[in-house]
Amino acid sequence: MALALLLFAVVAAAHAAGTEVVQHLGRVTSTGEIFFPAAGLTVVALLLLPRRLWPLVLVGVFGSELLGGALSRGGAMAAVGPALAHTLEPAVGMGVLVTLGG
Repeated sequence: MALALLLFAVVAAAHAAGTEVVQHLGRVTSTGEIFFPAAGLTVVALLLLPRRLWPLVLVGVFGSELLGGALSRGGAMAAVGPALAHTLEPAVGMGVLVTLGG
């Protein structure tokens, strides 16, 4: 249980830091982010960890996105869409890698 909480906290903090980089650099266009290092961090975490821990990683990402988005976008409802997108992107990517890579 302690390992699970630590993993959740580390992933959420790393994801929040990656998101902050995007906000700090101002690389957000009308269609969204053109540079999003937090997604790369998520993929790396998924690549390095066994599949049984993937849900913790993805919940950490979603929680980080939801909290950060709620604080910066003016409410949790406005943050749900981007939080889902930033959680599903690496999950789908890993699903493709696992399927094609065996």
